[in-house]
Amino acid sequence: MKKNSVLFLLLLFSFCISSLSQTDPNQQTTNEKYRFNFIMPLGYAPEPYGVDAVISVGAFDNYQVSTNNGFAETDIAVNPRDPLNFVASDNRVTGFSGTPWVYYTTNGGVTWSNTSISSNQGDPVFCADSLGNFYLAVLSSGIRLLKSTNKGVSWTNLGNIVSNANADKEWIAADQTAGPYQNHVYMAYVNFATGASVDFHRSTNNGASWSFVGNMGTGTPNPGPDIAVGPGGRVYLAWYNGGTVVRVSTDGGATFNAQVQASFHSTPGTINGSGRYVLKTDIRVNGMPHIAVDMSATSRRGYIYNVYATNPPGPDGADIFCTRSTDGGVTWSSGSPVRVNDDATFTDQWMCDVSVDLQGRVWAMWWDSRNDDPGNLMTETYGAVSTDGGLTFQNFKISNQNFNPAAVKIFQAANHYYLGDYQGIAGRTITMPFYTGQNNTLQDFTAYLPDYGISFSKTIDSINPGSTSVVRMRNPVMGPYAGTVTYTTSVSPSPARVH
Repeated sequence: MKKNSVLFLLLLFSFCISSLSQTDPNQQTTNEKYRFNFIMPLGYAPEPYGVDAVISVGAFDNYQVSTNNGFAETDIAVNPRDPLNFVASDNRVTGFSGTPWVYYTTNGGVTWSNTSISSNQGDPVFCADSLGNFYLAVLSSGIRLLKSTNKGVSWTNLGNIVSNANADKEWIAADQTAGPYQNHVYMAYVNFATGASVDFHRSTNNGASWSFVGNMGTGTPNPGPDIAVGPGGRVYLAWYNGGTVVRVSTDGGATFNAQVQASFHSTPGTINGSGRYVLKTDIRVNGMPHIAVDMSATSRRGYIYNVYATNPPGPDGADIFCTRSTDGGVTWSSGSPVRVNDDATFTDQWMCDVSVDLQGRVWAMWWDSRNDDPGNLMTETYGAVSTDGGLTFQNFKISNQNFNPAAVKIFQAANHYYLGDYQGIAGRTITMPFYTGQNNTLQDFTAYLPDYGISFSKTIDSINPGSTSVVRMRNPVMGPYAGTVTYTTSVSPSPARVH
């Protein structure tokens, strides 16, 4: 009887896991572990930053920050002491074909400036501490750390956190709380010298020195860790291994609790002849999680959100989903993930990120092909916002020009092309997505969230004396925009006065 009871419990557990899973049972899988290193193309011309070109196509404006093609993998961070101060870059930060640049803005993206840093091997990721210091981690025969104490204007090379030629896909975060672990800085990366392990390091002195905490776990094909810090200095470390795995530290990253499954999901796309998960025309993709914590003063302060792309059961090859934890990462809504993209197509949605602003609004961004149905090739940057703690999301289009991924993809090897492995979004009062690919380029773009647009029923009109013409205007919004919009009008040439 005891043996039968054990068997029944095992079968019940297996059924529960299967019913909660977003793993497509028909998707081919692989046990191969592989790095997401980037192989540089053979020559983009060096270029200055700071174009600040306003791209007005349709109702909304986008802002082009660069002048020449970059190398994807865009990231952005905001200063907690100055919500109009952002720093950003992409993989051109390597300096492969010119000076390695970082750009920064101190007026909320109205204008951007650039500054140079030392050459490296890419994978740029940013964070900021409570003092307003920015940190930038890059690959450089290991993980190198740079620091800016003047809003991104200049950067100091602090040397390598770790020296390891087998390092890949690092992530960093800093404690912005006023608690006992204030300004601790945390870094996790994938160590292929130890079987694609997630290795965690921490600094308790503003990045001056670092200590190795331990190997937190492994993942296949590439765990791609992410880190976030919540109220009380709780550290959340997430990575991919059959879904999102999370471990929590309550002592400033010194020790971590046992891992918890925040979601059960497969990698988006399908496996091609090179053994990689791909979408579109052999462009590599991943199911790496992206997490963010609500640090607002609202009732949802401390909620953690886990956003990811997956190949769900059925004909859709890639969708965006969100799970959340409302109890400090102890339990997750892995059994009821929320689909973030609201399209009714089977087209691809992938390459996502998430952030939470000071009003507790959850912002997500991703690439989306819903407007090329059934072609499923032309792609736009989409976003979504949740004002109810991740239970529902309102979708909107961010980019005002689409692009063809097949036209801008970067060759890596046979059946293996690259458009980056992540992109970024950040904000406190205003939120700024930072992305590439628009208008069949690898330029860097941004936009304001929330924002309002303006469009007219007629672009030009004429009127005869004594007659009437009506031109209708509309104000679409991206996100829950609230504010006063003031309009001015002029008529040219001025009509003759009748006496």
